[in-house]
Amino acid sequence: MTIFSLSELDHTVLLETLVSATSTNPSDISANDVGYQLESSLDELKNVLVIPPKNDASRQQVKTGVLEILDASYKLNDQFIEAIIKLSEDLNLDEVVAATLLLQGQQLSDRLDRDVIQSATFLFHRRQLNLLQSLRIIFSAPLDENVDPEIAAVLQRAIEVLTQDRKEGEGSYYGACTKAMSVTRSYLQKLREKDANAIQLGLHTQPGWVEWIEDMHIQLKFLTDQHEALATILFCLAKHKRAALANFKKLLETMGTFEDYSILIAHHLPPIYALITMLCSNDTPLPFSKVIHLHRDLLKMYQESRWPLRYVQAAIILWWVTEFNGLCNDPPASAATEVADVTNTLDYIKDVYQPSKRALKEGAFEYMLALATDVGLVNDLDINRDNLREFLQGQAKQLTESHLLSEEFKKLVIIQFEQFVDSFIANMADILKDLKTKEEEAVLLQQKEVEFDLERFFFIISYIYYGRSDAALTFWNDPESNLYGFLMWASSNLTPLMATVMSYMLASFSFGEQCSAHAHKFLKEEFAPGIARQRRGMHYLSWGSIFQRMENYVTQLGNIRTQGTTGMYRPPPPPPIDATEPLLETTLIIDAHIRLIGRIAQESEEARSWLYENNSFCVLEALFQTLERRTPTQLLASIFYAVSSFLAGKKEEYAKNIWDAIDHWAFGIYPQPTALVVAGPAIPFSGTDIQNLDSIKLSIYPSEAFTRLLVALVKPADDGLLNDKLPFPEDNPRFTHTRPTAIDPYVDFVLRDIFRATLWQVFSRPKEDANALNSASVYMGNTMNMTSVLANGAKKKDQSVAPNPADPQSIIRAHVQLACLQFILACLSSFNEDLILYAERSGIAVDTAIRSSSLKTYASLHPSARVMEHLLSEKCITVLFEIIKHGVVTLNNAPEGSPLADTVLMAIEVLELMSQLQSTYFNIVRPLVQGDERRRKNLQLIGGNTFGSLEEAILYNLDVVVCLGLFTEVGDAAIAAAALRLLERLVVTPTLIQAPEVNYGRPMKRNRILNIMEGHPDSKRVQFGFIHRMETPSEESGVVDLIKMRILGLLNASLDASPSETCVAHFLLGFAISDGTVELSTAQGGIGSGVSLFHTLLDIVMGLDEKPSSVLEYENTKCELKNQCYNVLRRLWKSNLTTSDIMYTLRANKFLVMQWTQQALITPDTLWDGRAFRNDDAFFESQSVNTLCWFLDRRSSLFDYVGLEIRQLASQGASTTVSRYLASLLGTTATDGTLVSNTRLLDLLDFLELEAPEIAGEPSIQWFKGVDFTPAEKSYGSAIIYEPNNVRSLLLLKKRELESKGRLQSGQEESMQNEMEAIIRHLAVESNIRIFKQSRLTCLKAWAQLTEVVLENCEFEQALKTTFLLQMLQAILPKLEAYCTSDVEGAQELSSLSQFIISHISFDSNTFGKGRASDIAHDRLYQLFRVSLRCIQSPLSYAKLRQDFYSISYRYLKGMTDLQEKIGATIGTRYSTQTIKSAGERLLEVVCSDAYAGEGACKNVALLLLDELVALGMQEGNGYVVEALVRNNFLVVLVDTISVLINHLIMSTVDADSALAFLKPSMGFLLRVAQTKAGARHVINARLFTGLKGSRLFEYDPDLGIGRVGDPKAVAKYYELLLWVLRVVTCCILSKGPQNEQTKKLGRQFLEDTKNVALTVFKRHANIRGPKPEAVGGDLRELTDMFVLLMSLTGYIEAREEPAGGIWQN
Repeated sequence: MTIFSLSELDHTVLLETLVSATSTNPSDISANDVGYQLESSLDELKNVLVIPPKNDASRQQVKTGVLEILDASYKLNDQFIEAIIKLSEDLNLDEVVAATLLLQGQQLSDRLDRDVIQSATFLFHRRQLNLLQSLRIIFSAPLDENVDPEIAAVLQRAIEVLTQDRKEGEGSYYGACTKAMSVTRSYLQKLREKDANAIQLGLHTQPGWVEWIEDMHIQLKFLTDQHEALATILFCLAKHKRAALANFKKLLETMGTFEDYSILIAHHLPPIYALITMLCSNDTPLPFSKVIHLHRDLLKMYQESRWPLRYVQAAIILWWVTEFNGLCNDPPASAATEVADVTNTLDYIKDVYQPSKRALKEGAFEYMLALATDVGLVNDLDINRDNLREFLQGQAKQLTESHLLSEEFKKLVIIQFEQFVDSFIANMADILKDLKTKEEEAVLLQQKEVEFDLERFFFIISYIYYGRSDAALTFWNDPESNLYGFLMWASSNLTPLMATVMSYMLASFSFGEQCSAHAHKFLKEEFAPGIARQRRGMHYLSWGSIFQRMENYVTQLGNIRTQGTTGMYRPPPPPPIDATEPLLETTLIIDAHIRLIGRIAQESEEARSWLYENNSFCVLEALFQTLERRTPTQLLASIFYAVSSFLAGKKEEYAKNIWDAIDHWAFGIYPQPTALVVAGPAIPFSGTDIQNLDSIKLSIYPSEAFTRLLVALVKPADDGLLNDKLPFPEDNPRFTHTRPTAIDPYVDFVLRDIFRATLWQVFSRPKEDANALNSASVYMGNTMNMTSVLANGAKKKDQSVAPNPADPQSIIRAHVQLACLQFILACLSSFNEDLILYAERSGIAVDTAIRSSSLKTYASLHPSARVMEHLLSEKCITVLFEIIKHGVVTLNNAPEGSPLADTVLMAIEVLELMSQLQSTYFNIVRPLVQGDERRRKNLQLIGGNTFGSLEEAILYNLDVVVCLGLFTEVGDAAIAAAALRLLERLVVTPTLIQAPEVNYGRPMKRNRILNIMEGHPDSKRVQFGFIHRMETPSEESGVVDLIKMRILGLLNASLDASPSETCVAHFLLGFAISDGTVELSTAQGGIGSGVSLFHTLLDIVMGLDEKPSSVLEYENTKCELKNQCYNVLRRLWKSNLTTSDIMYTLRANKFLVMQWTQQALITPDTLWDGRAFRNDDAFFESQSVNTLCWFLDRRSSLFDYVGLEIRQLASQGASTTVSRYLASLLGTTATDGTLVSNTRLLDLLDFLELEAPEIAGEPSIQWFKGVDFTPAEKSYGSAIIYEPNNVRSLLLLKKRELESKGRLQSGQEESMQNEMEAIIRHLAVESNIRIFKQSRLTCLKAWAQLTEVVLENCEFEQALKTTFLLQMLQAILPKLEAYCTSDVEGAQELSSLSQFIISHISFDSNTFGKGRASDIAHDRLYQLFRVSLRCIQSPLSYAKLRQDFYSISYRYLKGMTDLQEKIGATIGTRYSTQTIKSAGERLLEVVCSDAYAGEGACKNVALLLLDELVALGMQEGNGYVVEALVRNNFLVVLVDTISVLINHLIMSTVDADSALAFLKPSMGFLLRVAQTKAGARHVINARLFTGLKGSRLFEYDPDLGIGRVGDPKAVAKYYELLLWVLRVVTCCILSKGPQNEQTKKLGRQFLEDTKNVALTVFKRHANIRGPKPEAVGGDLRELTDMFVLLMSLTGYIEAREEPAGGIWQN
């Protein structure tokens, strides 16, 4: 397990982080910060070199059982005492210190998932390493010119303090560091012995061995890093001149004791070389005579004292002699005063030449070459170079644990090598000349033994400068320098082996555009003036000599190999050439030359063009001619590499010609003649025509290089946004009717022949002894093959053995796999599935626009189809899964620069692309391929089992999911991010989270990912890996925050996919899962333990995210991170599964109070990622708008949580807590007995002050008319926005369409491009504005809901509640009025809230009595009423919005009317009448329209408002409203509507309840109007009696009732409706008065029409036959009385008794 942060117990983490920032991010810290932290840690920095050893006094004190630790007294039990003694023994540490570590280890035990002793051990080593790393930077930073001078001065003062009062020799600071290194080595030795003993005792076969060895590896890594840090400190001390001669001798003495070569020896080399340069510098601290004496002593020691590692001793002597010779050539000024007899005895031959030659003979350069290989950046496959280097390396060994060297230390060694190379060239020129001369003589004389030291020197330079263009420029920049002169000299009169290594050296100097241009000019012999003359008569390495050698070599290879069996299909071969097989050395020279060509062509566009177009010698033609001949296998890889380098610029001409040439070589196809191939007839394709491919697949290096060549051909150009072109020329003969196979043979070659063969069981050599494979000591030695701890399920262990990542065979395998994966990724990523969507919905002629012949051709011939087919086979998917599984075990131990990390990353990316593309492949692409009969016949079968989807394959390899989870703690950030992306896809896949399963005969759904995660032996590692990643401090690069966002995305996706079921997110967060339920887990990593991922998220949420500055500023990354954490919490508290547990946990952590009191008020001047909302035109074009939206979303979540918390507590009766929360919402929080002011709930409407700008009109469109951007749309919450890349793709397609149709003329390109950018910018701004409006609306909705919860669940004093309500109205009214004409969604939220507020206001004397408070209440409500009337008339309003305003207006009018009755206040009603009149008739038109044609409840509420308006008019004797209703013909329409509806009700053609719901308020409204004489007249004139008669209400049998059959209230509903009608009729007659005979006559007619119904009512009331009154809905007295009253008013009875005549005449 990787140990990440222990900062909560170890402040040295902060020290190390802060000091590290002096060199990594110097702008982020100040000298004061560094000085303060150093001062507080100075004692620990002083004491870190001396670890207090165990002693009897401390042990006796511990055994007493009572101990003072960290200012507290502890009673120790026997178990704890035993642990103290064991830790003391293991670390040789003072027992009291060990006790302190154990106490702190207890607190870390759960977090580290280790026992207490192991946790304390890790803490000890981690602290030591942090302090030593801090010291390393303190001593090294002042030597760095890039460090701020003020910080450097602070560090320099710290150095003075640390090194003062130190004696020389062993008592010096240098001596203390040397001794500390010795102690560290003893620790390492002790661990090795412990591991060896464990192996001998057979512990490797016992349970827990994997965990034990893993802990051992961690300690070994800690100690190795400590040793390295100490070595770097020694180096820096020498550079600071704080070392002495005794220190140098002590280091040499130590080096002489090493018997085995290890990383510990490498650690000593930079300090030794630093001391050499210090002692031999021009300002040497020693007198020159003493330096000479030291020189003699060293030479004597070298002759008489032979180290076990002689080549290391030889290298050190050569370093010394080189620097000493430089000092002698330029002696210090004091040398003139030295004793002459000492200085005059110097003899060049004896003191320099002979010792140097002897050192070289005894392996000095051999060892330096081995070391340069260990620290250099060379990481590509080149078998010839590697074999030659191993040959020249001789007996010198390479480091088997070079991967344990840090990058900083490697750079340190490389810098020392640079200095040595410079010194050796400057000081030892005679030696170099002598080496070259003697080798030339040996070659000419054909001597058997030849020393190749010059080649070794060239190789050392090659490895040191490989990939370091800045350093290589020192050779090129100054033609007058020694280094440039060395190149000139080295390139002349070369022996074959010299020419080979010289080519490698020049290739290393050719990285980067500038260096490669210099190398190109050098080889073209374009030198500085005067240099060319010096070269006359000499043979130099140049393009001319390289081309001549290649031409001769091609000729020497002999005849072109023939393909096919007869000559009828091709021209006859040329006459045979008598040739001999080229010598091996010739092949090596050609190989090196080809590598040099490839490197320069790769890096330099100028050189690439020159080499391609060179008329005198066509390089590519020569390369392919070499391929066609009897090419030695050693050359193939280099040829493919060189050919691929010409594709660096992605020129179509180059690619097409290379495709043709490769086809010609691989399949014998003769395309049209080109510069690279000769003409010839095409031949039919058959499966046997791939002889050349078959020949290279048997060799690793050529197959890897050829695969990389295919990658270069298939990979799209960097600007390939559309990827609308096939990655090969469609007019190639490969695609004729005889061979319709696209590039499928190449795909088959890579995936079937190469990729499948990289399965470890197939690729690896026989396994070694199991004991050696599992030894931790071997980890520091040759191999480290740990038994995999990955399980295929919860119980079954996978016994496969992962390869050793440092093993050469593993590295080679990783290179091959990486090439294959790059090819796979290039094929998959270059397929643009969106083109199919664009063709369907964009309105663009995609077939015309794309660069392929047609979309069908593109989809069917694209290599992604064949690649997908292979990947879904069992053999290929097994390789992918194996890469991931082995990567978990080996990744942390892989050497730096190893391709293993890239291999794992790409394997994950391949699976992700498969998941993304498989739907298009199965639904569209595969049917097209299968429908092509001729192509399908030419395709070879994949073979083996295949899967129907990636998810199906994963179902059979579920442990891969665990591996993806483990990558959060294993591997680098890119791998972790990719693994989390893939996991996020998998956790929402129904196939995996709802897999069918039969349990006890019952089918059920199971979350298979959850099952494997929870039950796996590494489940805790997964949990703690997530925890550690989330705890890792953020950094400037943003990589850490990216991983955190991926983790949060995974959690949110998982919770969304299974909102009501257990899922992976619950496990990761720390819940215990059982039988579909969750609870707080108290196990390690569980929420109940206090150390969990949930707690980590909580810590992030609790932290502040605004920058400390004079202006409030929020950072983009922090806002997004915090918002995502809130999203996880919100999903948890909203889920029925987890709400109770989460609410309890948040309450226990005082989440509400902490978060509420942290809320800061925002203004238009608040900075969002550096931009203010106010007056910044680019705000909505930047990511600042995202920062603001994340802030608003987070605040919405907080409002939601507070509302839920208050509601829950109120339902539980926790009134005290609710009251305390209410106080916080109102602006006062009690903290530790003190009242503290904080932001109020009303203040948090501050975001409404941020008004979104109006979306600007569309830009002027000339070229892109008719483009439908629907395919570019995507959902963002409830908003629809545009994806910028898809928008650009659509516009590019349209542009291509116009170009193909010839509508784009020359000179119009700029105009079209400007229009394209304007459209993209416009849609981006529009999307951002939509996102902002959505976030603001969501926040407003959450705020409104919270206020409603507060009002309904919190206990207010009446006065306080009224004040609170009025303040809310004051806050929202301006926005309510504004939104009604600009933002109807916002207006809807505010109107609903206003309705809620006014419903809670009491219209009584307490609120509307006398005094200022009463006036304020009047003003606020009157303003609300006036705004409501205006908003009703808004052209943007809709039914639901007007319904709220109708309710508000009705409530206000009703309340004021009731208030007038209670206390006699009339001012409110008077203002109301005037306001209604001033609103105009438009208001009444809208209300009337809703009253008779509105939707749902809006119709009824509109009627209620009209009713109240009429009542108000009656109260004031004003008929304005009624007259307006008449002018709008509303009464007539309403009466007709009532008549028709009653008719439908009788006929049972409408729903009775909904019809009655409208009829009741409608009849009530008519009743209200009819209460005045004028109103009654208008109701009667609206054809009331005619309509009632037409409704047939009175012709219906009352006993049948109305409504559905069987409704027990059907009869009651009928009588209720009848009563409503009688009330209106009776009111009309009453209002008209007894003198109005015409009205009475209408009434008598009405009674005559209803006499049967009246008779039935009388009988029911009198209980005469029929059902009892209870059966018809209760007492019918009111209905009976109404009939009686109506008869009395109209004189109906009297009229019936009159003589016949009138209306009663029979």
